[in-house]
Amino acid sequence: MTVSTEEGSATLPALTVSPTSVNLGDICGFSTSVTAVGGTGSYSTNSTHPRVVASVAGSTITIRRLPTDPLPLVAYPNTGVVTVTDGTSLQNVSVNGIAAICP
Repeated sequence: MTVSTEEGSATLPALTVSPTSVNLGDICGFSTSVTAVGGTGSYSTNSTHPRVVASVAGSTITIRRLPTDPLPLVAYPNTGVVTVTDGTSLQNVSVNGIAAICP
């Protein structure tokens, strides 16, 4: 028996995130999830909104409005974008219904 190792020529399936739009219901501390598939299988996130965070557990991306805001209270935008990447490509998730103030 002969065993050899050769580099493959197959391409990875494209990174896809579903759904691509979520709503946090204007609720402080509320979270929702999207699913990432394809790409390298190793995902990370970034949020454009200062009070929305995203975390990764396997292929599940959890998007959450932080429960309280620092003082002095200011009104934050009610929309934002979470970007999911596998290191080679990006997919955006529109985040709507972000609570403006969470005392």
